Amino acid sequence: MGKSLKDAVVELHEFYDSEYGELHLPENFYTPGYVVTLCAYLNHNQVEQRNFYCDCSNNQSYFDTMHFNCAIWGGSLPNNINAGKNYSPIIPLHSDLEVDNATGLINSCIRQLTQGSDIKGIHNLNFVVGELHDNVWSHGKKSGFSMAQKSKVPYEEDHYFEFALADSGLGFLAEMKRIGKPVESHREAIEWCIQKGHSTKHSDDIDDWAQQLPIDNVGGSPLGSVVQTRTDENHHQGLGLAHLVELIRDYSGELCIVSGNSILHINTQGQKTYEEIQSEWQGVGISCKLKESELIKFAQDDDIDDELKLIMRQLGGNL
Repeated sequence: MGKSLKDAVVELHEFYDSEYGELHLPENFYTPGYVVTLCAYLNHNQVEQRNFYCDCSNNQSYFDTMHFNCAIWGGSLPNNINAGKNYSPIIPLHSDLEVDNATGLINSCIRQLTQGSDIKGIHNLNFVVGELHDNVWSHGKKSGFSMAQKSKVPYEEDHYFEFALADSGLGFLAEMKRIGKPVESHREAIEWCIQKGHSTKHSDDIDDWAQQLPIDNVGGSPLGSVVQTRTDENHHQGLGLAHLVELIRDYSGELCIVSGNSILHINTQGQKTYEEIQSEWQGVGISCKLKESELIKFAQDDDIDDELKLIMRQLGGNL
């Protein structure tokens, strides 16, 4: 199974030598959830590239493919022909442009699952990815990373799609206290944030579903009057988590959300459990895994309404 998001938040501090600013990563198989959390951790602690040690050449080769060093420390990107097909490389969510780039690449990877077929599960996943990127960018600017990966399901003619992102921003509890919500624990904060209609970014004068236009947009909306638009940085006002939980349950996926000392797990049967850990993650980590067969199970184009199609075009859905 490999090292997960939970493993990262529990053990990364054990690998980090704060006195020398060094991090030694042992040999293992690391999932997207672990990798993006590692990126956020290295970035938050300002670990220099020369002070990061990876014990296995296979791990380093994987990191090179996923643009690991470039995402954290900068530099020229390698030309990977499978980027956007079998995986989306690690992208730092440090600007609006990078957020849009990450959404486009991951949605391209998602579409490869069905060779561009018009399927509700794929559209729903595209939509949620865009929302989550906007949400992480608005809460933890310049501290977030995301990636996605397609992999073979062992012993089955099927594929997993794994998507993960992590930031070292305020986290849910601090965000809620900032806006005056009466929440006392990290678990309560996660529970509140995954409820439909709950958001720390609500605005009274504009629709939460309003789509963002470029800041330099001149003239009317290219969407016409069907979809309300906005020009600030928050596309969906933090609604991505409720939609993600709904998506995971609809398509029998697996979900892990970490904030502070609390971890939410949802398994393929839709069972929700919380776990408290000794270490505390400053920020938010999210990883989800879905099977291709589940996403395409209900392939009915009639389920996709015109408004969702318009939204998806803005998120790089190529409908």
